Amino acid sequence: QRVHALMLTGGGQLEHAVLRVEGGPQAPADGGAPVGELRFMYNPAEITTSKAANWNRPPARGARSSSRPEYHGAGPQSVQMEIWFDAWDSPDADITTSVKALLNWTKPTKASMDRHVPQPPILRFEWGASRIFQDYRCFLKSVSAKYVLFKPDGTPIRASCTISLEEVPEETPAQNPRSGSRESRR
Repeated sequence: QRVHALMLTGGGQLEHAVLRVEGGPQAPADGGAPVGELRFMYNPAEITTSKAANWNRPPARGARSSSRPEYHGAGPQSVQMEIWFDAWDSPDADITTSVKALLNWTKPTKASMDRHVPQPPILRFEWGASRIFQDYRCFLKSVSAKYVLFKPDGTPIRASCTISLEEVPEETPAQNPRSGSRESRR
C-alpha cells in the first residue's frame, strides 16, 4: 500500500520532496532531454541512510590476541528510498518522463564526457524545512523501477522506484604545496 508521508510547513502546507541537479539542468551523455529537478508526487514513507568507516588490523605474528584496529578513512554515506509516481487521476500525465529522468541521472553528463572525465550529475535531496540531508551532495548510484498499473493502451500510469544515492564529498580548494613553507615567504 502506498503511503503519502506529510511534511507540513508552518502554514500547514504539504511540502513535496525534490531531487535537484546542482547547477541547473544537465543533459546526459546520450543527448536525452535535460531535467533540472524531480518533484516527488508522494513523499517517501521511509529513508534509510548508512555510512561505514574503513578499519584495518595489521597482522600481529605470535600475538595472543588481535592487533589494534587502524583507521583508514570513511566510506561515502548512502541513502535509499522508494518513490511513487501515480497518474491515475490525470489523463494527460506521463510518469515515464519522471522515471526516464531518474534513469538518465545514472549516466555521465554531456559536459563531463566532452572533458573526457565522465561524471554523473551532482544532486541535492530537499524536503521542506528538514535538515536531515542539508549539504548532502550525491549522485544517483542505482534506480530500480517497477511499473504497476497501465492504461488499456499499455501506457504506464503508476510506478514505484527504489533509488540509491551516494555521497559526493565537498571539493576542497587546491592549495600550493609550498604555501606556508619557509621558502614561500622569502
